[in-house]
Amino acid sequence: MTNQTIAQHIIPAEFGNVVDAVTQELRSGNSGLQMSGVKLASGAFEKSVAEAVENALSISLLDALLEGWRGVKTLASLIGRAGPMDGKKRVAALANHKIKLAYRPQIQVRLGESVDLRTISLPVILEIAAAGVVLTVRNREIIKATAGHLAPKLIVRVEKVKVVETTLPQIDLSGDFLSPAPKTAELHAV
Repeated sequence: MTNQTIAQHIIPAEFGNVVDAVTQELRSGNSGLQMSGVKLASGAFEKSVAEAVENALSISLLDALLEGWRGVKTLASLIGRAGPMDGKKRVAALANHKIKLAYRPQIQVRLGESVDLRTISLPVILEIAAAGVVLTVRNREIIKATAGHLAPKLIVRVEKVKVVETTLPQIDLSGDFLSPAPKTAELHAV
């Protein structure tokens, strides 16, 4: 499994819905700041919003999984504080289970480098149904999934309005785990 992000899994039309909702939120000024007076070149505003949304939704599916699995009792003896640190690989098989995680990435709107104009929240709920998962653990870290598949479901809101609710493509697990994860983005108005 490569380290894919939520943004990469949203189909273009639904991603466009998120961008349109953020753009509308900025232009309407519902939360106190009306952005319609900000002058940007034609298309630059929408492009900036799209880039900021993509950055905000760069939540790694792998990081989400690892975060969710840290709470599974079956793994507690292997990855918890009392887990072995002897360098040996151990295998943990997980029954069918669901993980539900909530994120609150934000888009910061700034004028230049120092003037904060607005923050827009993009609450994300990620539900992952997992089946047949077999994990390899070494030194309290999950290092490999050798079997199983995931069925992720995603809900994205702009402020409090649900914009996307979709089931992402099934992900078959196998391979080594690696992970980065930015969870905030900025939109600069000039």
